[in-house]
Amino acid sequence: MTKPRLSRRTALAGLLAGAAATAAGPLSQPLAHAASPPAEGRAQPRWLSGAADDRSRGVADGGFGTWRGEPSTYARVWADQSFADMKQVWMMDAYTAARWTGTLDIACGGPRDGQTWSSAARGGMDATWRATCRTIRTKWGSLSGVHLSMAHELNGTWFPWSVRNDDVGSFRSSWTRWYNIVQEELVAEGKNAKVCLSLNWDTPSSVSMLGLLPKDRHYDVLGVDLYSMYPDLTNASAWESSRLLKKRDGAPRGIQAWFDFAESQGKPLSFPEWGLNPEQRSDNPFFIRKMHSIFKANAPQDPERPGPGQLAGEAYFNTWDTCRLWPATTAPKAAAAYRDLDFGR
Repeated sequence: MTKPRLSRRTALAGLLAGAAATAAGPLSQPLAHAASPPAEGRAQPRWLSGAADDRSRGVADGGFGTWRGEPSTYARVWADQSFADMKQVWMMDAYTAARWTGTLDIACGGPRDGQTWSSAARGGMDATWRATCRTIRTKWGSLSGVHLSMAHELNGTWFPWSVRNDDVGSFRSSWTRWYNIVQEELVAEGKNAKVCLSLNWDTPSSVSMLGLLPKDRHYDVLGVDLYSMYPDLTNASAWESSRLLKKRDGAPRGIQAWFDFAESQGKPLSFPEWGLNPEQRSDNPFFIRKMHSIFKANAPQDPERPGPGQLAGEAYFNTWDTCRLWPATTAPKAAAAYRDLDFGR
């Protein structure tokens, strides 16, 4: 594959098409469902946990939670493929209909299709962003909260809203406009809506992540998408050598470095997308176990009120056939490891 970094992130349309195709033909024998333990007498979750799921495949309806033996309390969906997607936020529909009570992270898009960070700084995205927030308010249903990840992975190079060196000032001004719109359209209306600065853990962008931090700390949650690649996290040596790793400018790269950085910023940390390498089939139970271990080590006392440097939620990327764990998988050892652990406990 000539451009491995770009293949996961090229377009949500391709993601949806691939998901539909794999749904028609199972990848392997589906793993058997495990019944969820009865609600009575269960320990309360310590962190919000679930899956990133393009068509609510088993998250909203409870199938993923039943399979793993722990109800899903956190999920990521996308509403960023077009301005119509941003305004309609159609992936919320399944959660609204199911009266799902978890926290939904919504990747709700940034400037694209003629809009730029420069035009957004002058108000060019305001009407779209207000429509996004109003739709979310209308479709809120039984949600306990929403994380709004506008322009997710903006520190990469693969999306229309990727921030380049000459975009930084406009981006920060645009972000302030976005933050204020969320306060006016959702928070002031009594909704538990958090603004998430959703980044990629390892980016080829020449823009320092530190330079992208919104002024006046106009965000509530720091989010990071992390996969078992670059480096390939398959053994203890690779994990330990990368765990605390920082870039030359001091920006975090390793997973614990991200937790430490979030604490320094006074923000909790979420993982709206995490999983096995989605660009190359792999079966990596080691990575699954280590992710659970570090989530547990950084879990809050109250999953609904995480403090600085504590876990605000995590969603396994259960979407592409290369890394999906359920209902069919090409990574049976990783899937078994995931089910053996109590994610959220």
